[in-house]
Amino acid sequence: ASLAKVSQALPPALPSAAAAVAPQAGTLADASEDEASGSDGDDGGAPAGAPAKPAAVSRAQNLAIPEVGHVVKPVPPPPVLLPPSDDGRPAQVWVKDTTLRGVRLSSLLHFFLEHCGEIVYEDTERFLPLCQATSLARLCNNFNQVQTGRGCRELSANLYAVEQLLIRRLTADERISMSELWGGRSGVQINVFISHWWGEDFGEFCQSTYRFSLMHAKAKNPFMDRLGIAHVAAGLSFYICALSNNQWNLKAEMGECIEESPFYKVISAETTDLVVMNVDQSATALLRAWCGFEFYFTHVVGKEFLLNTKFGPLQELRPDRKIVEVWIKHMFEVLQDMDIRKARASQQDDLEMIQHRVDTFEGQGDYADQRGASGLNQIF
Repeated sequence: ASLAKVSQALPPALPSAAAAVAPQAGTLADASEDEASGSDGDDGGAPAGAPAKPAAVSRAQNLAIPEVGHVVKPVPPPPVLLPPSDDGRPAQVWVKDTTLRGVRLSSLLHFFLEHCGEIVYEDTERFLPLCQATSLARLCNNFNQVQTGRGCRELSANLYAVEQLLIRRLTADERISMSELWGGRSGVQINVFISHWWGEDFGEFCQSTYRFSLMHAKAKNPFMDRLGIAHVAAGLSFYICALSNNQWNLKAEMGECIEESPFYKVISAETTDLVVMNVDQSATALLRAWCGFEFYFTHVVGKEFLLNTKFGPLQELRPDRKIVEVWIKHMFEVLQDMDIRKARASQQDDLEMIQHRVDTFEGQGDYADQRGASGLNQIF
């Protein structure tokens, strides 16, 4: 892999790390020292059999990907300490305000290119990206082969694997979230809340988010040229729970009640413009209780809500190509089966709490006659 891979895959106007993420202490070290010494940095304990990282990409001209081996340890002020994490080592907080735990699109795409796969385009204008998580799939396959017979759950190329194989490794020293590692101590203001299922293919997740960003930027700036639109899209900042929350201490991140959860805080924040739900071909996100809560709470606070797919926002799709026409019909039929009352959660307490909240729903405006879970189903 070379720099050409990155420069060709990203839109011409997509900012580098220096432009997309303001330099912060603790984000990137001086790459020239590594070039001079030939050091590759610590691989942070990647699983046996994992593909080697492309050194040229990881050190080149301040891309938006900080690596464990290249992170500069910040000097005082000392970090805020959370209660001890599961292994007894304390997690840290660089950005206490949850609404400043944003992940810029540019950071997400650079991360994807370095660690997960490649990005190509269906069109010459580069408005129709395709994200293929080949490297992540190979990483999962190698991990699964090494762990055969050891009782470990097999990994697929989704956010569960990203968290276990990549996020944990890259944040191991600092015990912070990926958003803090990328954005530094000042943080990045969240514009858009992404609701999604962790089991969705990570390439599809990134492609959905990328296409939404381009369509959203174009809709907001109808007279802007494609380079300007790409630049605006690159600067959009998202709440993505796997990257915005500190995975080393989720219990403390979630708080003692739903009002203390990051989901509640970010969706209700005045600075959050809209909520986007990424759905796969089975619309699995709608079968998850927390996603159902996010849909419910979006309507309670009166925020805009969009269903988003690998082809872009469902409401904005036009059947101008056969594959999109078939996809629209497929999604319409799948969505007929969705019932928020049948959503599932990994924790029974969470499920009961969410079901209770959903039952209290009272519609507003055009939906003033809708009540409870059945009312939310009708709105959906």
